[in-house]
Order: sequence, then C-alpha cells, then structure tokens
Amino acid sequence: MNKSLLKETDELLNNYNSMAAEIKNLEIEIEELKLEYIGYKSISYGEKTSKTFKISNTVEEEYIRKETLIDKLRKEKEYKERLKNKIDNALNVLDEKERTIIKLRCIENRPWKEVGDILGLDYDYAGRIKRAAINKMLNLIWIKEKYSK
Repeated sequence: MNKSLLKETDELLNNYNSMAAEIKNLEIEIEELKLEYIGYKSISYGEKTSKTFKISNTVEEEYIRKETLIDKLRKEKEYKERLKNKIDNALNVLDEKERTIIKLRCIENRPWKEVGDILGLDYDYAGRIKRAAINKMLNLIWIKEKYSK
C-alpha cells in the first residue's frame, strides 16, 4: 500500500473518538431538521409571479432545501458509520499487543513513554509494532483501493 493510505489510516485512528461523536451529532442534526417540519402549512393568498411568470413558493423551496440537507447529512453519517465499522473489523484482526498499542496510542492519544510503560516495552519497539499493525489494517480498511489497481 502507498504512504498516503498509511498516513490516512493513522489519521483515521487518531480521530476515531471524534468520528464516533460526529456520527452522533449528525443524528441529532437530522432529527432537529425533521422536527422543524412540524407546523409546515401552506397558505395561499395568490402566487406572486415575476416578469418570467415563474411561480415562487417559499414553503416548497424551504422544504426542498431541508430535504436536500437531510439527505447530505444522512449520507455523511452512513459513510462515517461504514468507515468506523471497517476500523472496528480491522482492529479485531490484530493480536492483543497490536490492538492495545493502537488503542492506547491512537485512540486514547497517550504518549509513547506511557504506552511502553503499560506494556513493558521500549517505546521505539512499540512504535514499530504500531506501524506493522497499521499495515495489517490497511488492506481491510481500504478494500476498494486494493482491488482498483
């Protein structure tokens, strides 16, 4: 795999907790937008037209705008959920030491010295294990990229 995917995987792992929080916040945003629909009613006092005779319906336009936004948010949420699931699946492939290093260093953002102390390893050696673990995870997270070569 190339270095850009290695870097992107490392960034994904470092932002794992943020991604989980973003998924929940996307759910909240979608719910808020759906709740704003309550009370939408159409009142017609005669449509105003411009010189081109285009009928302007602000309620309809607002509804369409919100539906489009909800759809974008839903797609983003689903993408993030799939990505998080891929990461979780890839973590399950690692052995216990590799998984612990990834969780401590990347997900919990602990310093290398602390990671080494917890596992009883030299922090340089722990770093090498982390790189090997990320290389194992690459093929599982970036499946489409693997087969599109």
